[in-house]
Formats: sequence, structure tokens, C-alpha cells
Amino acid sequence: MKILHMVKSPDDSLAYDTALRQEQVGKNEIWILLVQDAVYTPPSNWDNLYVCHDDLLARGINCPGIQVNYEEMVDLLFKVDTVVNW
Repeated sequence: MKILHMVKSPDDSLAYDTALRQEQVGKNEIWILLVQDAVYTPPSNWDNLYVCHDDLLARGINCPGIQVNYEEMVDLLFKVDTVVNW
């Protein structure tokens, strides 16, 4: 199952812990999308990490991950089975 975790808060350890547990259990493929202030603190060593390009620009920073625009973010929503919004 493909699960997308959309993370907004920079200090949301519960989101990352949950995503990690889901990846370790069964055959889940976990994707993380960072939006808003979550772009300040990306998780390390995550294969399917996506970052909102406009949020990076607004904050004048860069971070690892695949940068996506709003249209690409919507496309991500339709490529997964479940979306978890944090």
C-alpha cells in the first residue's frame, strides 16, 4: 500500500515515527510531502521525500527531496492509496 504523509509542522516527530513504523510493517511504501514550516526540518535518509517548492521559496531555504509545485502535489495525492495529513 502506498501512503502519503503530508507534514506541515517542523516539530512533528509523531508523523515521522508513524511513517517509519508503517514502512517497517508489511509491504507499505511511504511517501512524505513537506509543506509550510515542515520544510525547515526534513527527515534524513528518506527515499520518497517531496517538498513544496513554493514553501521553500517563501522561506528562502533549500532542503533535500524532490521539489514539487502545487499541480504535482495534487498528482501525488492520486498516486497513493491513503493520505495522512499532519
